[in-house]
Amino acid sequence: MKKMIIAVVTIVLLMSLSACGSKTTPTAGVDDASKDAATQSKEDEAFDEAMTSLVDADHSTWPKEIVQPDMPVYTAGKLNGWNQWDSNNDYNIFILIEDTSKADLEKYIIDLKAAGFEEKNSDTFHKGIYDVVLQFNGDNSLQISSKKEKTLEWPEALLIGVPELKKGALTGIIEPNADMPDYVQLYIINLTKEDLLVWLKDLEVSGFSVEGENASKDNVELKGKTYKSLSVQFQENGSGEWMVDFNYNEE
Repeated sequence: MKKMIIAVVTIVLLMSLSACGSKTTPTAGVDDASKDAATQSKEDEAFDEAMTSLVDADHSTWPKEIVQPDMPVYTAGKLNGWNQWDSNNDYNIFILIEDTSKADLEKYIIDLKAAGFEEKNSDTFHKGIYDVVLQFNGDNSLQISSKKEKTLEWPEALLIGVPELKKGALTGIIEPNADMPDYVQLYIINLTKEDLLVWLKDLEVSGFSVEGENASKDNVELKGKTYKSLSVQFQENGSGEWMVDFNYNEE
């Protein structure tokens, strides 16, 4: 999540919680005169929507129904409110804690790990389909961001004849489009290399030819069109995160 966006929304939340009524659009060093009217209008609308949402919200208690069920409550300092990052995912939120310290945060990280959260990097922790990001916005102001990934069903109607990869959580699908009509990509999290190797064996049982970590099959269908062959590859895109590519070939 971009730090500029984090800073902007944090400022908005602090303004709403302290009942400040003036509207100031942060520019982060960008000259407004260089922006076209349409871009500025969209930014103003987004700002107004965020302000309305935050001012109308009553988010003064720990959002236990929204965060990962095992996520411990942050008890140090003072809960200063929470809200959604956007209206498209109710489980993508940020929580503001005031009057806390880095020593308090270190104790909380111990509790997080004890609850089963794994450290992805110095400020991000993961459990299941939830990510938690911990960030100080000042000496004693902590921002806790929690996001639950939206998961998708295996696209059986799209990937005809391809056995389901039953491990991991499917969070993204790129379907054929005008620019890439012969291509499908799946984005899967909570997946290991061993899980993929097991899946390659399932592909082989289903008629795919497997060489190393690649698989291929002749005479396959995509969107009602028959292709000479399909090749399948996968590549890691972070800890436990993989992109699985399906390339359909006419020749």
